[in-house]
Amino acid sequence: MTTFNINFKLTRDNDLRHDDESWFDKEHISNEIKSWLEDLDYEVWDIQIDGALKYHEEAKNILWEYISKHDYEEIQKRLEELEE
Repeated sequence: MTTFNINFKLTRDNDLRHDDESWFDKEHISNEIKSWLEDLDYEVWDIQIDGALKYHEEAKNILWEYISKHDYEEIQKRLEELEE
């Protein structure tokens, strides 16, 4: 038996939440992925789905790793403007 360990990110437009909230539910997403792969004759286990992060939250986390202290105030100001 061959085993694959696969990692990937999914994105979905938040505007679609109004039509069907289930597509933003971690358990529902896991079940859909499992069903899709089992239909292709794969055995699927140990699906791990992390909580959804907004793009600007991920960007903020990355930015904080690569800046110096004198940049904090300006970067924070610009990121807060993005949230508005």
